[in-house]
Amino acid sequence: MVSGIRFFACSGAMGNTVASLYAAGKATIGLEIFNLVAGDSSRENRMGFFGANGAPNSAVIVGQYQDRTHRTNSIGTDFGQMINAKYTGASTVTHSGVPFTAGFSNIPRESGTLLCRFTEPNNTLVTTVNATFRAVNFSAASGVADISSLASNVTIQAAQLQDTSGNAANASWTLISNGGAALSLGDQSLSSNVHDFHFLVSGSPTTAGRNISFGYYLQLEFL
Repeated sequence: MVSGIRFFACSGAMGNTVASLYAAGKATIGLEIFNLVAGDSSRENRMGFFGANGAPNSAVIVGQYQDRTHRTNSIGTDFGQMINAKYTGASTVTHSGVPFTAGFSNIPRESGTLLCRFTEPNNTLVTTVNATFRAVNFSAASGVADISSLASNVTIQAAQLQDTSGNAANASWTLISNGGAALSLGDQSLSSNVHDFHFLVSGSPTTAGRNISFGYYLQLEFL
């Protein structure tokens, strides 16, 4: 993880309508996912994909996408339910139970799956350029992210929602795991000491068994 970038999960009740989530204040950015420690299986720093019954043991069928998303540790303990964005097609999503079939422009950024927040270390006002977001394997030797290796044994789709600099939401998903490429993010031209990137994220296993050896990596330049 790049220094200065923090990951937050967006929480919400599965099965509620999107309208009811918005009326209740949209998603609350209250579940921080940060500081992966190699070998620490108890820390609450994972974002887990599950079947319809949720964490800890409801499996996602190979070739299908998750029905629920939770913050967990590496054994799947439930530490908070997140808003679920389920990939249903190249430009469609079922978002907390509600189908969206015309792109993602109508989903407020606060209701994404994941917020990646960059804070300039000296609180200097900066802009960001050349940002990318990808799913990467963890190194077998150290358990930390190998940024040169896109995640394997899992299919991860991602889309960026509208940001505070005025960049529009993506029109479709991007495959950010093995076989795909990093998702290129819009340059944020608004000078600030804090820059937020909001994502929909959805996952599907390609092999049976628990996969805990991948994570997310956001890289950017700031000026």
